[in-house]
Amino acid sequence: MDFDIIHLDHLDAAIYLSAFKDKESKVYLDEHNFETHLINSLRNSEKNLFWKIYLKNQMKKIQKFEVDTLNRVDAVGVVSSNDAEMIKKFVKKDKVSIIPNGVDINFFSIDRTPEPYSLIYVGSLDWRPNVEGIIWFLQNVWPRLIKEKPKSHFWIVGRNPQKELYRYIDEQVNIAASVYDVREYVKRAAVFIVPLFSGGGTRLKILEAMAMRIPVVSTSKGAEGIECKNNLHICIADNKDLFLKSIIALFEKERFASGVSRAAYDLVKAKYSWDAIGEQLENVYQRLVI
Repeated sequence: MDFDIIHLDHLDAAIYLSAFKDKESKVYLDEHNFETHLINSLRNSEKNLFWKIYLKNQMKKIQKFEVDTLNRVDAVGVVSSNDAEMIKKFVKKDKVSIIPNGVDINFFSIDRTPEPYSLIYVGSLDWRPNVEGIIWFLQNVWPRLIKEKPKSHFWIVGRNPQKELYRYIDEQVNIAASVYDVREYVKRAAVFIVPLFSGGGTRLKILEAMAMRIPVVSTSKGAEGIECKNNLHICIADNKDLFLKSIIALFEKERFASGVSRAAYDLVKAKYSWDAIGEQLENVYQRLVI
């Protein structure tokens, strides 16, 4: 059976391209991340020389496969303007469309009962950039926050926590691994943090947090690819002083915190809901078959 369009989700699905070479179907590749850039970002932030060399070699292999794939498919979808600009260096510009990540705003519509001075982080705890970001926060921001706001507490939620994270567990820092429903934890938190300094694409966890109407403090890298404005939809903090200041402001200024969370929800509903994204993807499909 021939199809009008074959949708490849993620670069690794490109291993099936050879099966379509005799078909008349158009092939669309959804690049959730520009993998070459992602690995290069990890390499640049890596301090261990052995891993740095390893990542450099991996990047060369991935780049060869990725560029070849980009040129073999008929259309490419990326999640951010940053990724679009990088990919356009390797393919015709009209092949690339920005289809952002999205969330089910109905699923994440929850009634929040935030506890005072409560923080939460949600993400895969076996992905190196996430682990490094959490440790940076625990070493550079958390001690100062506890000193200024002694009643603060912090939940780290995610699958497969690395052993090094457990060194920081105490009465005010907790880890919840592989939970059934992250919403149950988020609804009790006052502030959602994303201390991320490497990686690519867009962070679904930020969009999900915005959909749950919890104010977010993130680094610029964490918020990359999301069309949000600092101190309107999110608080951007790229150093320990600003990270601390932003958290305390959201803790203590209820009007500010509610304004940020409300504006963020409106942004997600307008630009990152499944309905909004579905329309954009359908337009790309239509252009391919006409």
